[in-house]
Amino acid sequence: MNSDLSPHEAFELFFLKNRHKLVNAVAAWTGDRHLAEDIAQEVMATLAAYRYDRPEILMYQMARQRLSRPAFIPSQYHPLDSKIDEIDRRTCVSGADSVVDSLDLDAELLRALRRLPARQREVIVLEVICDLSQEQVAEILGIRGSTVKTHKARGLRKLEELMARRLSATGPGAEQPVGGV
Repeated sequence: MNSDLSPHEAFELFFLKNRHKLVNAVAAWTGDRHLAEDIAQEVMATLAAYRYDRPEILMYQMARQRLSRPAFIPSQYHPLDSKIDEIDRRTCVSGADSVVDSLDLDAELLRALRRLPARQREVIVLEVICDLSQEQVAEILGIRGSTVKTHKARGLRKLEELMARRLSATGPGAEQPVGGV
């Protein structure tokens, strides 16, 4: 954070720059925008109350910790997979895509992301969607840079395969699959 600013002003700048990234990361991991907003709010409140050397790394670590605490996740929480299936079944209902649309990401990409193993999804969200460096992702996830590189390569390959399959299945003359991906 900038040393010319008061701690309050520095945090305000940090908040404005990073909150949206954190919400999008958690939303992409979970598929639940409301849960992402709750976690981001809790993380930002914690970061505002204390001084940290590297809050941009810590915020993602804290969000991941919140997600690993079963008591934090509300009982009505349903991962994106079930919401997308529900949306696919109700395409005729006005506004059914609002769950997906609110995530700032393409619905097809979110479907494919949710089909990746958790670690590959975490790496891709942090490095590609949140635009963090390989070193930052390694620090956040507590793994080596080479492991990040491996998960990213495998995840991107799988995403490409899933998206290509989806596009070929929904191309001209192809029948729409029932129930989504």
